[in-house]
Amino acid sequence: CPAMEVESAPITRRLRIGPGHDILVLPPVALVGALLAGSFVEGLVHFSGSVVPLLPVEVFTLLIRGLFFASCFVVAIALGILSVRALDEVKTGPEFTPVNGLARSGIYRISRNPIYCAYLLLHVGIAVFANSVAIIFMILPLVLYLHDVILKEEALLSQLFGADYDEYASSVSRWIGCF
Repeated sequence: CPAMEVESAPITRRLRIGPGHDILVLPPVALVGALLAGSFVEGLVHFSGSVVPLLPVEVFTLLIRGLFFASCFVVAIALGILSVRALDEVKTGPEFTPVNGLARSGIYRISRNPIYCAYLLLHVGIAVFANSVAIIFMILPLVLYLHDVILKEEALLSQLFGADYDEYASSVSRWIGCF
C-alpha cells in the first residue's frame, strides 16, 4: 500500500473580518461604536434630566478636561506612530494585512498591543473631556472586544512564528506593565 501524502491546510497569514469570520469588525470601528453608544446613552440620560457628571464640574473645569484630553490624544498618536514604524520594519501593517514578520522592537518591547492601548487611552480622554459616565462605562465592552481580538491575533502569531512568538509573549506584557 503506497504511503498517502497528507495535505496540510495552508496557514492563513491574516484574520478574516465580518460576520461569521474571525472578528466581527475592525478595532477602530469598535472604538467609534463604543464612543457613539456611550454618547447615545449620555444623551438619553441628559434628556431625562438626571445628568450624572463623571467628574465634579467645579473641580475639573473645561480647560483642565481639555488638557487631559489633549494629553491622551498626543500620547495615543505617538503610540500609533511608534507602532506603525515598528511594524513597517518587519513589512507588516497595523490593519489586518498579511503578517510578514514579528514586531519586537521599539514600543513592542513594552507592550504587545500598543495600538489597542492607544485606543483605550483615547477613549478615556474623550470620556473625561465630555465629562460622561456613560462613555467611560462603554470602555468595558470595548476592552472585552479588544481582548477577544487579541486572543485571536495571538493564536495566529503563535501558529506563524511558534517558539519565537511564545518566548516574546512570555517576556512582554499583553497591554502595559503587569496587564
